[in-house]
Amino acid sequence: RLMDLREDLQLRIQERAQRLITRRLPLPPEVASWRVAFCGASVGRCWHLPWVYPQVHMVPAYTFDKGEVIERALAEAPQALILKQCAAYFPERGGAADRRVLVGWLEGVVAAGTKPILATVVPVSAHHGEAHPGRAESLWAFNDWLRELATERGWALLDLERALRHSAHDRHLRPGLDNGDGLHLRYGTYRAYMDHLLPQALLDAYEAQP
Repeated sequence: RLMDLREDLQLRIQERAQRLITRRLPLPPEVASWRVAFCGASVGRCWHLPWVYPQVHMVPAYTFDKGEVIERALAEAPQALILKQCAAYFPERGGAADRRVLVGWLEGVVAAGTKPILATVVPVSAHHGEAHPGRAESLWAFNDWLRELATERGWALLDLERALRHSAHDRHLRPGLDNGDGLHLRYGTYRAYMDHLLPQALLDAYEAQP
């Protein structure tokens, strides 16, 4: 019990230190007043986007099924909602049935007058992919489908895979960006590779058709 309390205190101190060194960034004037909901799991929690963009409200959801948390987020009437799935759900989830349900969630977002933003799944390292057969390939296929869906519907895309992978030919997570497990990201990865992606995604949502 004492060890748990000590670890919790260390995490709190580390998080406070990280928050102090995290630099806030401005959003473009077109979306500067927007309230943005982010529905996701570990990336949503560990990215700490509100430290950078206070307009972002994190709505944690540690399951693929995000219908309830989306409804909860929409109750706050955000101008945009980012939907993000975790690599840990694959390959068990993300198939045809899940995709149909996900489209229904997003259509509900649009019906509520909120702009949807589709976030691609963060890739896993090659080593992690070897240890979890089918995970990398299934999330790549899911991401390809998300890109096609965004194009087809005119919805904005937050392409995290593209920002973090080796290349279009090697879609694994680049070395040094994870915390050692090949799945979860380091604090510095969020700041160096991801913070700057949000303004363009919001502008794309702003310019998208209602």
